[in-house]
Amino acid sequence: MTDAGALRALRIKGGIFGALRASLRAWWREIFVLTGLNLLWTLAAFSIVALPPATAAMFYVARQVLANDHFISWQTFWQPLRRYWWDAWRWGLVFFALTGVAASNLWLYRDAPGTFWTILRWVWATLVVVWMILNLFFWPFWFAQDESHRSLRTTWRNALAFVAANPFPAFFVALIVFLLGTVSFLYGVPLGVLFMTLTALLATATLAAYLPREPEDERT
Repeated sequence: MTDAGALRALRIKGGIFGALRASLRAWWREIFVLTGLNLLWTLAAFSIVALPPATAAMFYVARQVLANDHFISWQTFWQPLRRYWWDAWRWGLVFFALTGVAASNLWLYRDAPGTFWTILRWVWATLVVVWMILNLFFWPFWFAQDESHRSLRTTWRNALAFVAANPFPAFFVALIVFLLGTVSFLYGVPLGVLFMTLTALLATATLAAYLPREPEDERT
C-alpha cells in the first residue's frame, strides 16, 4: 500500500465541480469496499473510543482512492487506524472540547434576553460553523503534508488559510456534508453506508482541486 507521504502531489482539475465528479467516480469505482469501510466507521462512531482514529483512517482511504490506488482493501483502513491512533485522539480531544464549550454556551444562553446576548449567540454560532469547516479539511491537509510538518497547530493553520482563500468551495462542500448528515440522522441508512465515505472524498478532492499547483505539476 502506498504511504500517505507519497501522495502529496494529488491534484484534481475543474474546481469544485471537478472535485464533485472525482468524488462520485471514486466512490462508484470502489463502492463495495467503501461501503464496508463506512459500516466499520459507523460502528467505531458508536464506540466513541475508536471514532477519531477511524475518522483519520477514512480520510486516508479517500486520498488513496482519489489517487487511483488499485489495491484498496481492509488493510488500507487498518494501517492508518493503528499508525495515527494517538495523533487522531489528540485532534479528537481538542475538537470535542472546543465543540462542547461552544455548544454549551449556545444552549445555556439560548433564551437570555437583550442585544448583547443575541450578538453573543451569533458569535458562538459563527465560531461553531467555522470550526466545523476547518475540521472538515483537517485530515485532508494532514495527509497532504510532509511527515515532518504534521502537527495539530500547523494543520489547523493551513486549513484556516485554505478556507479564507477559498470560501465558496469550502462552504459549498460543508453544506453538502450538512445535508448528507441531516438525511443520515433522519433515516439512518446513509449514515451506515456512505456518509463518512462521501464526506472524506469530497473534502479531500476539494483540497486537491484548489491547492496551488507546484512547478513540477505545471509541467505535467
